[in-house]
Parts: sequence; C-alpha cells; structure tokens
Amino acid sequence: MSYSSLPFAFRRAGPEDRGRILALSSLFPNDWIPHALDDMLAEERGGFYVAELGGRLVAVCAAAGRGETAWLQAMRVHPDFQGRGVATALTAYILDECKRLGYRSARLFTAVTNDPVHRLIRGKLGFRARGRFVIADGIRDLRPFRQAPDLSRVRVGRPADLEDAWALCERAVREGAIDPPGLAAPPGDPWRVDDFTRETLAGHLEAGRMLVSERKARARPGQAGAEGATDTRAARGLDGFVLWHRLAGRPQEPEDQGDGGASATVFYLEATGETVASLLAAAVAAIQSGGTVTEMALSLPRSQWEKLMRVVRPGWPPAGPSEEVVVYEKNLTAGGDRP
Repeated sequence: MSYSSLPFAFRRAGPEDRGRILALSSLFPNDWIPHALDDMLAEERGGFYVAELGGRLVAVCAAAGRGETAWLQAMRVHPDFQGRGVATALTAYILDECKRLGYRSARLFTAVTNDPVHRLIRGKLGFRARGRFVIADGIRDLRPFRQAPDLSRVRVGRPADLEDAWALCERAVREGAIDPPGLAAPPGDPWRVDDFTRETLAGHLEAGRMLVSERKARARPGQAGAEGATDTRAARGLDGFVLWHRLAGRPQEPEDQGDGGASATVFYLEATGETVASLLAAAVAAIQSGGTVTEMALSLPRSQWEKLMRVVRPGWPPAGPSEEVVVYEKNLTAGGDRP
C-alpha cells in the first residue's frame, strides 16, 4: 500500500511526544499505554510511531522487537480521524520500517469479533492467520476444582525430560491436537505470543518453569525377569506438561482489579483427560507456594484452552479481562506474504 499520497506525516515517536501520546491514550477507557509508554519509547529497534496532520497527533502504534519478529500493538486513532485510512497507512509505514530494521516477520493479534481489523489485516495488508489464543487475565479465584486432582504423578521438570516433552508436542502437532502449533506466550506477558521451539522449551526447563506428568510404569508383555517379575524398563515417559511463571517484584494490592499485570501466568498446558487437571492444580500450587501471589493469568492456544475447560469446575475462571484472539503474521522478507 502507498501511504505517501495521503496528507498525514509518519515518523518514529521520541520522548518529546510523550505528553501528546498520553493525551490520545486518555480518550480510550482503561488503556494500558501509560504503563508501557516509557519502555516502548526506549526501544532500540522499533518503538512508538505516530501519524500527524498539520502538526496534530492523530494516531499512534507500536512495534516491539522479539528476535526476528516485530510485534505490532497499541493502534490508537483519534475519534475525529477514524475511517479516513490513517490506521491502514500507519501500519503500512511501520511494516516498511520493520523491514528496514531487519525484522523478518511482523505479528499481531486482535479479538475474534473485531471484523474491521480482520478485513484490514487480511485484505489490505496481507497478513495470514496463524490461529486463535485465549487469554484470561486478572484471575483471583485460584480454586479451579471442587476436589483436588491427583498430583502423585506430577513433578518438577528436569533437563533430561526435554526430548520426551518435545516428542509429545511433535506428536500432538502431527495429530492436529495443538491449534495453533508453534506459538506460546512469553513467561512475563500473557498478551503476546512468540515462537515455541525445542530451544524455547529447553530454556523453560532450565529456568524451572515446567511441571511434568509421568506415566505410570506399564508391564511389557513377554519381558519377565529371572524371578518372574515383569520388566517395566522404558515403559515410563511423560503424558503431559505445563509451563508457569511467577512475576518477581510485582506484589498485588488488594484494590487492584486485573489491569493486565498478572502476578503469575500459566502459558502452556499440553496433556489430555485427567492429566490436564492434575497439571493445572500443580501449577496453581506452585504459583501459591511463594505466599504473595493473589492473581494469575492463563494464555493458551485455543486447543489447550478447550481441553482445560472440560476439566475445571463450571464458571471458572470467573469473568474478568479475558479475550479470544486471532494471531496474525506477515513475512517481511523478499517474496513474502502478499495481499
């Protein structure tokens, strides 16, 4: 898309724009921009970008770097200028800037109900949908079950579990049981998704963020020992795992009401049946073991969310800041995605 023919001027924002960005943000109820503005203005590759008309700031949008991917967020257009193409043009400008900065792809998500954005992102800007995530934030009821599930097979993950856990993921992807595959929220931000790879999983294991469920040993037919005991070697393995993270240095005040900054997150849960319940219960117990956590968030691929809803008690999690979103991605390399 060409944006040079429009009357708006586009550029990267600087510290001198802080007041005007906050003024625009104030037009949108419960906006989170004030909490992230200073960090975004300090981004080395990306940050906030603005659209101006006659020196008046009429729109902002941010691009945050995650490796080779730029994460687009916080598009805000002044009500007086909505419907005039400024959001489309500003996004196209930012995509060109991200490509110039060396990013290989751009990613964003939007609510499944946001039809105008879906039309813009898919039709005009050439993004492709990767799949749906569900984010439930501000959860203060940390009792997902009426009765505690069996935790006897759940333990803390060890580096030696990596191959078994990754094989479990690959098998689920082949069977179409993970939707969307290859994506997960980063530990400290339930409102974003990053690539989920074997190396990512290894990092979570090293950091102590993984709990695993170990299958019970099963007898292998025809493998009796010298005294008739059945050999169970190699019969053990993992039938699920969960990733969780407690945010350090973020004590919650009693009056806080889920403002997008959860004290802990559960951001991946791959298992089936009763194992899903056991792993979530173990993650909640681990989250509470620090003694100060009163709030958590869930950020899961839709397939994992649906499995979870089949085992928690009715009405959990309670209503709060939650959303089902579509994750979009655009290849910024030569010959990449086209409208």
